[in-house]
Amino acid sequence: MSLVFLSSAGFLLLHALATPGVLLEGGNAGFAIATPVGLLLAACFAAVSGIELTPARAAGVLRRQALLRGGLAALMVAWAAVSLLGLPPLDVAPAEEATRLELELMAGAGVLLYAFAAARFWRLHRRRPSVMLVAVITAFALLAEAMVAVSVAHNWHASWWEWHLLMAFAFAFVAYSAQVQYAREGSWSALFRGIYLQETIGQLRREHAAALEALVTAIQQQATSDRPSRSPGWWPRSPPSST
Repeated sequence: MSLVFLSSAGFLLLHALATPGVLLEGGNAGFAIATPVGLLLAACFAAVSGIELTPARAAGVLRRQALLRGGLAALMVAWAAVSLLGLPPLDVAPAEEATRLELELMAGAGVLLYAFAAARFWRLHRRRPSVMLVAVITAFALLAEAMVAVSVAHNWHASWWEWHLLMAFAFAFVAYSAQVQYAREGSWSALFRGIYLQETIGQLRREHAAALEALVTAIQQQATSDRPSRSPGWWPRSPPSST
């Protein structure tokens, strides 16, 4: 799930870095196609995140999380270097109409992937209602709309700014929902409870049960050590009577 937002936001940053007239004199392919590539990559991560993994495969993903994040970071660094240095194949700015078909195909594939992910998370929300699940589903819908807007928009026209706003709303809505839910729950583990795999929930329950059992044991031991010892036949003296 984190890779969805890292890839979409990261390639949006690459698009901004290659804006003509800022760091580069003219536009290039790094500026033109960075955002749709990032959104399509994010759609792939979203679709995979909606698949119910077996415990073994889920553990494998967690073992390789550094490799996944590192690979994404390396891809973005390489894209930035090639785009900003004016190296092929990102050195030439393609005409808008020349890339229209490719953008439409990418948008169609992205919308299908986001729709699949949203449907899977909606089924999960029906079993375990969660504010964060609603926020994620809404973000998927907004990112899918952004893909459509990218494929039909013309640079520097009003329609071109639409997908900027859609992506910004998607990121802001998830961040706001997380902040509100954390203020209500007061725990990061409770915040993402609705998105966890069933095996993760079972593990958290076992950990909480073990922690509670350890706490009860410690309280009982403390109560036993604080209790005064009394030998057999010992009786407390009666208080002296007042005259």
